[in-house]
Amino acid sequence: PTLAGVVPYGAVAFSLNDQGKQWVRRSTGGEPLTWHKLVIGAFAGLCAQTIAYPFEVVRRRMQTHGFLDENNIESGFNRSIARANPIARRITFAATVLDVYAKQGVGGFYKGVTLNWIKGPIAISTSFTLFDFFQKRLLDGR
Repeated sequence: PTLAGVVPYGAVAFSLNDQGKQWVRRSTGGEPLTWHKLVIGAFAGLCAQTIAYPFEVVRRRMQTHGFLDENNIESGFNRSIARANPIARRITFAATVLDVYAKQGVGGFYKGVTLNWIKGPIAISTSFTLFDFFQKRLLDGR
């Protein structure tokens, strides 16, 4: 699930960032300014977080499944199976997706996303802007 979430996150973030800078170049006839890059990066980060967040939810659920039930009390993994073979109770990605959807609907995949909508755009816009800044400085120094 981690890799499944990283791929769409990166694809969306890098694609939107690049498309946004190209749009600014076409619209203004010049290179994007720092504030353009920050806004474009924030938008790219927001979209990427929104698309990739369900994978994060599924990953977290898979990690905690068996340790915690819905009421956050220890379930003991299904003790009889766990005593015989602790690895026997693996849960699949598909089963977790179906479980989240059955219990909470589509909203279950976005539980807790609001904090990511704050930190994600800030982090990705800063990363993209600093990358562009240092890339330009290094290439100009040749």
